[in-house]
Amino acid sequence: MKKRKSQILLVVLFTCALYAVFANDVQETVKRTVESFCKSEFDTDTPDKRKMLIKFSPTRAAEEEKRDPLFHGWGVALGWDPLFVVDSYKVIDVEVKNDHAVATVVYKRIARSEGKDSIIADPKDSDMTKVDLIYDGKQWWILDPPLPRVSKRALVEFYQDNLKSYGDKWLERLGITEHQKQSYRKKQAALQTLQNIQ
Repeated sequence: MKKRKSQILLVVLFTCALYAVFANDVQETVKRTVESFCKSEFDTDTPDKRKMLIKFSPTRAAEEEKRDPLFHGWGVALGWDPLFVVDSYKVIDVEVKNDHAVATVVYKRIARSEGKDSIIADPKDSDMTKVDLIYDGKQWWILDPPLPRVSKRALVEFYQDNLKSYGDKWLERLGITEHQKQSYRKKQAALQTLQNIQ
């Protein structure tokens, strides 16, 4: 009888240990997925990379289609879309329940954009954001991602490259409309604001 109880106890302990290892592996997989997503946005990776990490619920997909008929939410238009400018990020917590998970990410925010080349200094040392995930039986996906968090470096490079493409004498060209001049000046102002943020 004692031998049987010992065997049952060993099976229970072994099962608990396996479950703990499996649960830890799942949490690590979810954490790596969120870290890949954060890095992708921070570095402003291509829409193809973003497509490999995110999924939209039907409601959000319809909103993205309406907001962005060209990319359907897969890409981030740096000068046009609302976003946050951040210096760093860290995944601090992951909770997994069956095929859903929630990760908490802390960003060091330095600015924000309402879109259309408007950059506003908006520092916050601990900007906590929840990121929802869903498992489809093959991989974990970021579900309905929050507003993008992009690095200052990536945005500065974007605006510098964008303004270079106009050329030095662009404002002096004949036929430039007032709207085009305003758009160019907004890009210059956005770059200047970013460069002045410490």
